Amino acid sequence: MRGITIRVGRIRRGLSQTELGKRIGLTQTEVSKLERGIFITSKGTSVKIRQIFREIDEDENSNDQRKT
Repeated sequence: MRGITIRVGRIRRGLSQTELGKRIGLTQTEVSKLERGIFITSKGTSVKIRQIFREIDEDENSNDQRKT
């Protein structure tokens, strides 16, 4: 997963670097390095990030459906 993809996805979902880091087991500094391409993510970390983004998206879709 590319750094820019992580950054855009994180911001779009309203997460800080610290919040994302806590969810995937990294520090804010490590998330920052991931986003800048200095720190390479493992396959496991990429999977965790995708899962977190998917969960947030599903929650938002659920909330939108309840409003209508």
